[in-house]
Amino acid sequence: MINYEKLKLLKELGFTEISFGIQDFDKKTQFIINRDYDVDVLRRLVDQAREVGLRIHIDLCYGLPFQGQNEFEYTLNEIMKIKPNRIATYPYSHYPFLFPAQRIIPNSSIPNSFVKVL
Repeated sequence: MINYEKLKLLKELGFTEISFGIQDFDKKTQFIINRDYDVDVLRRLVDQAREVGLRIHIDLCYGLPFQGQNEFEYTLNEIMKIKPNRIATYPYSHYPFLFPAQRIIPNSSIPNSFVKVL
């Protein structure tokens, strides 16, 4: 778990940036992709990272299981309030034959191509 002391250590070791792989803030989506991020916790960590002098990068993913336009829009709005230095978005890739953990994800929960590009 990252905390203020670890952020300071990273800066002392010469790091200048930190990336948070948020992917999405929707709890149902987070559960199925084995993530657990809280907006308030992220805000606190971002504030601490800025305090020690680190640039903030946020990674998001679109087309995640159970993720619709409203869920992704909510995540984007929350990220914009945090004002990171960089936001990267990546498409979700569903390959359960390569990634066994993805086998628990129902195919019906994956947004179709039309929903992904909205």
